[in-house]
Amino acid sequence: NKHQSYGTTFEVQDMEPFADKWRAFGFGVAEVDGHDVQQLVSVFSSIPVEKFKPTAIICHTVKGKGVQRAENNMKWHHKSKIDKGEIESILAELDQAHA
Repeated sequence: NKHQSYGTTFEVQDMEPFADKWRAFGFGVAEVDGHDVQQLVSVFSSIPVEKFKPTAIICHTVKGKGVQRAENNMKWHHKSKIDKGEIESILAELDQAHA
């Protein structure tokens, strides 16, 4: 999700181009939307992605996806106290998204 506990990976320890780094170490690389179950099933069904090479699968995700107050919100990376009202609101939001 390109976030660490106190900043983006770009700000803290930039790893891009991430896929190219894996390729440089001899891996076959696949990149998918980590929230798309069909893409995940497809990539896991096609391992190895390159014959005779280990596989690295990079799943691009959004931190807190589906919960508006948490999505891409760094404060939620290590949040440990959530009150009952917040929990109910989050569960209702997730229920509505999956309805």
